[in-house]
Amino acid sequence: MEELFKKLKQKYGAGAVILSDGHDAPVARHIGNSEIASGSRRVLRDFYSGFKNSIKDTRFAFVAGISGFAYTAMDSGSNYFYDLSFGPEYAGICGFTIPELDDSFRDRIAETLAIMADNGKMKQGAQVKDLRKKILSWNGGCN
Repeated sequence: MEELFKKLKQKYGAGAVILSDGHDAPVARHIGNSEIASGSRRVLRDFYSGFKNSIKDTRFAFVAGISGFAYTAMDSGSNYFYDLSFGPEYAGICGFTIPELDDSFRDRIAETLAIMADNGKMKQGAQVKDLRKKILSWNGGCN
């Protein structure tokens, strides 16, 4: 990877742009089988270490996935990433906004709030705004 990125930069005069989606699927798919999940994490660690070794020849990397645990559990293979998913300026591409939450789940929010209050996951008397805040914190959305 290091050699490839170097040659691309020489040929095109700009660093490589890396787009990776679903990078954590092999780990998430086998979360119940620690042997396979650990093997997947090792492969991903080595893969992202290649990025790390090529950072000077990389312009931008956008890594999307469903879980933060996949890259944080990979030792130092990807510890140079900046997680922008909780930044309000990125809510439209890496999460969702409150209007999107209200538009998409309007009919489910009150029902979910009642269920969560009944089973102790939310305080009795919690408001819709409290549930919105909790949902946004789970999913990387922003206000």
